[in-house]
Parts: sequence; structure tokens; C-alpha cells
Amino acid sequence: MDPMHTPAAAPDATAPTNAAAQHDDAPTTTAMVTAAPSAAWTAASAALRGKRMLAPMVRIGTLPLRMLAHDYGADYVYSPEIIDKRIIGSDRVVNELLGTIDYVKKGTLNFRCLPAEKPRLIFQMGTADPDLAVQAAQTVAQDVAYVDVNCGCPKWFSIQGGMGAALLYEPDRLCAILEALVARAGVPVTCKIRMLEDVDKTLALVDRIVNTGIVALAVHCRTRHMRPTDPGDWAIWSAITERYAHRLPIIANGDIFEGEDMDRAIAQAGVSSVMLARAAQANPSVFAHPAPLADIHDVIRQYIRYAIKYDSIFQNAKYVLLQMIPEPKSPIGQRLIKSKSLRTLAEIWDMEDEHDQLVAEREARRAELLASVAAAPAAAVTAPVSVPAEEEITSPSKKRVERDEEVAAPAPPAPEMDADKLLGHVDFNKQGGDESECPYIPHPIYIPTKKRKVESDAAEPEAAAAAAAPAPDAAA
Repeated sequence: MDPMHTPAAAPDATAPTNAAAQHDDAPTTTAMVTAAPSAAWTAASAALRGKRMLAPMVRIGTLPLRMLAHDYGADYVYSPEIIDKRIIGSDRVVNELLGTIDYVKKGTLNFRCLPAEKPRLIFQMGTADPDLAVQAAQTVAQDVAYVDVNCGCPKWFSIQGGMGAALLYEPDRLCAILEALVARAGVPVTCKIRMLEDVDKTLALVDRIVNTGIVALAVHCRTRHMRPTDPGDWAIWSAITERYAHRLPIIANGDIFEGEDMDRAIAQAGVSSVMLARAAQANPSVFAHPAPLADIHDVIRQYIRYAIKYDSIFQNAKYVLLQMIPEPKSPIGQRLIKSKSLRTLAEIWDMEDEHDQLVAEREARRAELLASVAAAPAAAVTAPVSVPAEEEITSPSKKRVERDEEVAAPAPPAPEMDADKLLGHVDFNKQGGDESECPYIPHPIYIPTKKRKVESDAAEPEAAAAAAAPAPDAAA
């Protein structure tokens, strides 16, 4: 059964039930119980109470892993962090072949989601500018439940652009971004931060953030300068929840490595919900707690099925599996490192027949869709035309227009590529794919350089250096 094939009902704002219960084939889990929310909470806030969440992780939180997390009981899933300028101007394409919504810009797939994900999907953006943040949020608003501002990423590519953890030290800019989003995004707004070096300074920052009107706050229990191997400070959650848990949900993130840690975070720190990153990256079945972890090779096989079904970019799928494989130096790990396509991934886990069957089913659907188009009267043939976001958002206050306008089109063209475009599908894996096509590697060209003077000749070397810099791997 495909748990996301049919549209999911909107979450009940008053019932903290686990999303896994919505799927017959998902493991049964025990819902977390937290203190009842204040009457001042909005329905959007209450919906984030008592939940287990897949953290935003660059290159990890793509569609196949989000699906897998849902299967095992994650109530909400975050997209990978996507920079505001990257999503702004993307065409929203209805991919009839895959059943997905694709955001494509200049031939690059920037974001892919399923319509059924919407009630439980949180879009995380990297931003350093209120107006750009609003435009990015409005671009995806119709396909997500919330938008989240990344104020915690300590990686260079975020910091140098004034994004991520850099915003923690510019509270005026951070609050201006959140206030603009709350006023104009069109969807509820959340925020994810790290603790500062001083508890009092952290509380002062949280006080300002809470007063912007966001509906939930996620807090990572490490500072910007701490390494992932440094123990997190869970005491910061207690300090924050004591003051603000009656105002909005406080979501714990950091050093939650197993199911028991989720229980402890709720019991000891009093947080509203928990967010898992590395634990879910290693084995998404952690969300099924108190059920034991599923065999990792069974988990990988299901991931591969989703990757094939939704035609995931091979390089991204390979990267995710390299995080899951327990022994990279084992024979199976070495085969994974040398793999060159989705089919070779399937072969490693003896799934080549399943791969071929899934591809055959997709080709049959392609033929069926094209046949129905060919059978339709020429005047009735329509194709989705996506309006670039720059043309849609003429002013911050203007409502975004509907993007999937239908226009008359001629009879379906003969060339295969034109036929694929008619179905809203682009084969990003053609001829083995290209790493540059992977949407979840931040491209420096889309990252604003802090205090850049566009008109100044002095900015040219800086811009050139940024464009030439390698794109790092990072987890938001």
C-alpha cells in the first residue's frame, strides 16, 4: 500500500495522535502526551503538540525519506533547507507521470512533493531578507502546511550569506523576517534556532522571537560553535519551556538518538514535541518507538522502492543510502560507493526485478496518459503552464495568483522529450544524471553575499569566489 497515494485529511488540531495510525501498513506507535495548550494557542500551534518530526536535513529530507518517515510514524516532516532565491522564480509543475508537484527553475528540480503530503509537510527556507523570505513562502504556500526559517545551520554556506545561525546574532533582522512572514506568507510560520552561549541571552532572544507571532519554536541544544560530537545541553529546553510553553509549542532537537530519548525529552524537559535528525537519517524506523528498530536492509529496500517510483535523482538517493549503511567498508558498502544508477542500487539489494517492474509500470502510465491526450479533440488538449514567481508577486502585499493556468495547446508533439514535458515530467536521471542537477546541494550562486554591493566593482571578485566555491554538505 502506498500511504501517500490518496490525499490525507487535515490534522486535528486538538488530538495529538500519531500519523502512523492513518496507515494500515505503518507500525503502531504510542502517541506522546504533553500538557494541554493554552487557549491562546492557534489551531496551527495545537497541531504541533505531542508530535514526532523528521528534522530538516540538506540532501536527506527529500521525498523518498519523507515517505519512509511517514510510514514509520513521523507526524510531520521538514523539507531540506532551500535558499529563498533558489525557490523564487521556480515554475510549479504538475507532474502527471509521477503524481508529484515539482518546482523547477532553469532546468533544475528544486523541490518535489506529493499533494497528500501537504497537511504534514513543513518547508524550511534559508533566508536573510524579509522580502525574499515572503516571496519564497508565497511560492510554495499552496503545497505545504507550514514554512520554517532556518536560524540554526552553522555551516559556512549559510553563515557567510547572513542566514542560518548568523541570524541568532542579528535579532533585529531575524525578527523582521519572521514578522514579515507572519503577516504575508499565507501559511503558519515556525522557526528553528540553536541555543546561544549564555542562557539569559538565549531567553532574551526567544522572548523576541515568540512575540513575532510564530506558531512553534524548535530549539537545538547546541551552540553555533559546538561540534555534533559535543554533548548537547538539554537543560536549555527546560529553561525555555518554563517561560514559554504556555505561549507556543517548544520542539526539542539534538541528542535524541533513540526512542527512549524521545520519551525522556518529554518527561524531563517538558517540551511539546521532538525532532529527530541523525537518528532518523540512520534508520527512520526510530519513529515507530516503542516498536524495535526495523532491520536496516529492509528499510533501505523500501527507500529504494520510493526512489524508483518517484524517479529520484540518483546522486541524492546514493548519498542518503551512504548515511544509512552501517558498514561502508563492507562488500555491500563498497558496491554502494561504486554504484552509478538507481538500477545498480537495486541490484545491490537483489531488487533488480522490482526496479524493472516499477519502471515498466511508469512507462505504461506514460503511454496511457499520452494515449488519452492523443484521443482528445485538438481544441481540448491543454497543458499546465507555470507562471514564474517573479511575474506573480508584483508587490509584497498582493496575493499570489493561481499558477496552473490552462491554455489551448496543439495536438501532442511527436518527440519523446516534448511528450514528457506535456506530462510535466523531466528525466533528471537521463544518461546517468549530473551532480549539478541535484537540487539539494546548495549552489553558491543562489546564496546572497552579506553586504554585497551589486553596483560596486569591488564586489565582482567576491561574487566570483562565491560562485566557484564548492557546495558543502550540511544538515539544517
